[in-house]
Amino acid sequence: FQYTTVKENKSELLKFLLHFMEYGIAILRECPVLDNPVSLINQDLRYGPVKHTLYGTVPEVTFKSATDGEFVAFTNSEVVTHTDNSFYSRPAEILTMYGKSNSVEGGASLYVDTFAVLDEVRQEQPEYFRILSQVVAYYRYGVPGDKLNVSRHRVLDMRGEDMYRVVDTFFTLDEYAFARNVTDIETRKLWWKAYSYYRGKCREARTPAVQRIEAGYLVMIDNSRVLHGRQPFEEGPGGERVINLMYTEFSHLIPAVIDLHQEIAGLRKVQSGAPNVSDRNFKHATWSWRK
Repeated sequence: FQYTTVKENKSELLKFLLHFMEYGIAILRECPVLDNPVSLINQDLRYGPVKHTLYGTVPEVTFKSATDGEFVAFTNSEVVTHTDNSFYSRPAEILTMYGKSNSVEGGASLYVDTFAVLDEVRQEQPEYFRILSQVVAYYRYGVPGDKLNVSRHRVLDMRGEDMYRVVDTFFTLDEYAFARNVTDIETRKLWWKAYSYYRGKCREARTPAVQRIEAGYLVMIDNSRVLHGRQPFEEGPGGERVINLMYTEFSHLIPAVIDLHQEIAGLRKVQSGAPNVSDRNFKHATWSWRK
């Protein structure tokens, strides 16, 4: 999608938001490069407000050096695919990544549709699928200010037979905490086998979608479905990579979609034919880059 077209045409904006709800990801190109991009979400795209997190309202992931910084995101190393904020009891549902500058060699972002991966797990190893959707894993993570956040989640939440929400922070999963809180050793062993099988599929070379985030790119990600990560990169002379992160909720996106439909149709209330978006479990279409 192209920013000017979406901003100036309500029908195109509605298509953009519905595309996101169906596929769990939507990319907007040629956005203005702003010091504070919150207005893009709150006003232009209408799915705000942007939430405040422990990292601030608009955290900035800026490459510093290969060794500088506490977090791997500030280095030029690979960032394993994951969901954000899994150390919260209620992780943010929508992550928006916004490119401010990118002049490094490499460093393309990776995206994995966990629903497509877990569909394969369900077909190939139904017992693993059952374990991932029933056993609670514990996460703990050191956040800014020497704080320790601890949470507990199933990898996969279901609504009936439908996949609903995935929580997967590969590098904050604490095996010791998990082992300490689940006393059944056989369940523990089976969980790790199931999780390793699922993660192995996530890392297969043909599974991730690859997209470099250039300056002016805005990538809207369903943080309850699509994993994101990053390939390593070379700094190069004058190389710079700055990405803003912003978090929002489906509870604000859904009314925006309904309002847009009403405005386009000139309606005062929702009529037949309106998008069925009363719940985030909106006609998901799985995607994969497998061949």
